[in-house]
Amino acid sequence: MGSVRTRKLRIGLLAQEFLINIGANDFLKNIIRGLALEQDVELVFLCPRSNERIENSAPPELKERLKKIPFLKNLLRVGARTLAPAADRLMRNTPEQYAFYAEACPGMEFVTCEIDPAALMRVQAEHQIDIFMPSIHVLPTSLPYITYWPDCQPKYYPEFFDEEAQRVRDERILGLLGSGKPMIINSRAAKADMQKFYGAKLDQVFDLPFAPIIEFSKLVPHPELLMQYQLPEHYFAICNQFWIHKSLETVIEAARIAKDRGIPVNMVFTGRMEEPRKPGYIDSLHQMVEDLGVGDMIRFLGYIPKDDQLEIIKSAVAVLQPTLFEGGPGGGAVYDAVSLGVRSIVSDIPINHELPIDTKKLLLFRTRDAGDLVEKIQQFLDEPYVGPSSEDLYQQSKRATEALSKRLFEAIDCELSGEEAVHGA
Repeated sequence: MGSVRTRKLRIGLLAQEFLINIGANDFLKNIIRGLALEQDVELVFLCPRSNERIENSAPPELKERLKKIPFLKNLLRVGARTLAPAADRLMRNTPEQYAFYAEACPGMEFVTCEIDPAALMRVQAEHQIDIFMPSIHVLPTSLPYITYWPDCQPKYYPEFFDEEAQRVRDERILGLLGSGKPMIINSRAAKADMQKFYGAKLDQVFDLPFAPIIEFSKLVPHPELLMQYQLPEHYFAICNQFWIHKSLETVIEAARIAKDRGIPVNMVFTGRMEEPRKPGYIDSLHQMVEDLGVGDMIRFLGYIPKDDQLEIIKSAVAVLQPTLFEGGPGGGAVYDAVSLGVRSIVSDIPINHELPIDTKKLLLFRTRDAGDLVEKIQQFLDEPYVGPSSEDLYQQSKRATEALSKRLFEAIDCELSGEEAVHGA
């Protein structure tokens, strides 16, 4: 960080808007990982007074399943004495529903705070917050903060959004850029879109690197988590929200082609099966599976605990990502696959060219081309693969954390140096 400080920098994490789905959860956790790498920083997780919007709260069957998973069991199973004090601190001080985030920073504080100007000014004074991030709202100019926006999807697929939704997004993005505050964004492509569609100044927008980070404890195999799902020995994993732009139809069509060619393929889908923008969409996917006669090749597991999802990815032949649009390279599924050393086959949309392309580990297929996807599936079925060692994955994660941390603090320095200039500090 740029300036000399007499105490640690305290960062208030505006968590509220990131507690809504798995992708947003994972993004926030990665931000925490990057920030926590800096020793002279203290993180304050600003959470809502109500946890009704938190991903872990909704389906009753999921809540029962989560109760059976001891908190931080993966961390404790590592058995490293050096991790035990951190685990003990987490168990004592972390609200249970935020354990997922606490894994990334054992010393993080948790403070309830609503996202309104008066509440933020109060928490700034009471907890000595130096900067807030990431904000998808325009805040008072007197508050030091960093903004965030995921992507410009409506500009490419307006048919997925009604006019009012597009108008609101446009106003929000223009407001965030008009605030003059630094903005972090998920990729180089998304940054270019901010300039193309909204006239963003390039030095205001900080594109974050593709950073496949994973806790070392997650690399330890836990086959017991898979037993309840009774999965086939060989399968491909598709781990997405069931949104229209994920193009899950492409995978179902690929299953039919594979079946016609006698290729032994099983597809395992995870993710919340909801699409509020298109009523009947989920039913149409089930109907497609039935009409194409591939019900014996496809499993829909629905929304499952994150640790279970990671274990499913670990045991997959590869992750399939047929998406039409992403704010970050590959989306969360490919991020997880790369962090775990699992192969991926992804659509060749422009943003996915920011992924570390390695034909032994990651292949691109022609977007919406189920036949080409089957060709890539066959290629991976034919090629033996031994993934990286845990040590190699740990080192990859370490490098990614360092790159992410560097970029985040460039944005922070940009804001704080501007504040100092304004206030004459």
